[in-house]
Amino acid sequence: MQDQSRSVEDVLHELDELRSLDPDVHAGRLFGLVYPSGREDIEQLIHAVYERYLFSNALNPLRFAAQASMESWGDRASRGRHDVWGD
Repeated sequence: MQDQSRSVEDVLHELDELRSLDPDVHAGRLFGLVYPSGREDIEQLIHAVYERYLFSNALNPLRFAAQASMESWGDRASRGRHDVWGD
């Protein structure tokens, strides 16, 4: 099998080109499952959480109990979202 590896920069460049075809999620012209916060502190938190759980499998709560426990935590957090969002 021939080595056909690509550099990280090359892969990211191609992904950026593909993403340029998508609408801007921060422009306020989308409806659906796109919810940018508009707040840098919240966006940083989202990125940090995503990085921590990138390789966990949310479809298997028996094996990844932390994610299963976050579902109930998320329910409580959404009820108290005014603490973060102020609404």
